[in-house]
Amino acid sequence: MKLGSTLIIAFVLAWIIQFGMTYLQMRRFQKRLSELRKEGVTATGMSGSMYKRRVYAVLVIDQNEKILHAEQFSGWTVFAGLKPVKGLEGFTTKDILDEEVALPISKKIRTAFQNAVEEIEKAKEKAAEKKEEPPNGIPTINSSGNLTDQL
Repeated sequence: MKLGSTLIIAFVLAWIIQFGMTYLQMRRFQKRLSELRKEGVTATGMSGSMYKRRVYAVLVIDQNEKILHAEQFSGWTVFAGLKPVKGLEGFTTKDILDEEVALPISKKIRTAFQNAVEEIEKAKEKAAEKKEEPPNGIPTINSSGNLTDQL
């Protein structure tokens, strides 16, 4: 085999191994996320860009919007995983959004947590809209047993 063929095969094998390791990382992340969802309302936020290192944040809150658990996900390799963020438990989602409140995290991680809070708020608004809208055009059976298009 020539050197060019050997290099191409080596790059293809490295790419396949990297793809497999990324898949395993994704599975670990999803498994941890499903564990956290059992504790309360859960949301994920992101900070950073394609050119700067990204940070993902996972928030778990209770019905009073107090933070029960906070974790971050960042790193350059496929071995990176979710790590607990100490010191956020007990704060509220409003504290995360308020820049005046001092938190024991960096600005980049705070932005990721703020994005997670915004996702929670969007979900609440969407749920409220669903409750307000009557289901139009859905066939139902009225009190006389006839099929209708209105409630």
